[in-house]
Amino acid sequence: MFWRGTRFPFTACGLLAALLFQTWFFCRTLRDPWTDDADFNGAVWSQAAHNFLKAGLIDTAGIPAPFYFGPLPIPNEEYYCHHPGLLAWMVSGVFQLFGEHEWTARLIPISCSSLSVVFLWFIVASCAGRGIATLSSVAFVSLPMDLRRRQRCFPMWISILPHSFGITQNASS
Repeated sequence: MFWRGTRFPFTACGLLAALLFQTWFFCRTLRDPWTDDADFNGAVWSQAAHNFLKAGLIDTAGIPAPFYFGPLPIPNEEYYCHHPGLLAWMVSGVFQLFGEHEWTARLIPISCSSLSVVFLWFIVASCAGRGIATLSSVAFVSLPMDLRRRQRCFPMWISILPHSFGITQNASS
């Protein structure tokens, strides 16, 4: 039980180091253009956010139209109802703040990935202690395939956050 008795500054420094590494890893390619096949989702959800800004949330009823490139109004058959619209809403909000750029669309999955590390730390800390939580956060951040995929605009990464928050709230009570 060495890890249970660790001091909080050690665990806070470990969590901070993990978050700084992940932020550095994501930001080093933040301004790269979308040319990889893994960037397809970013282009799709950015187009949905563009359509929200062009047509308005009220006219679209908050339903994304990621594959529509024509003039307004958007035809009914172009709305995409297979995934929740939260990612497109969040990207459209970031587009409204910072402009329509590829790097602004990447801010949402990067921030959600960073928040998921913090939620993971809280979940594991409530179950196994702060030292194990720090070790699991460092291990989570250092997985190479996840590092590649977590900076993509993919709706499942965003939907993990409310579940993680709910687990954190249930574990703390």
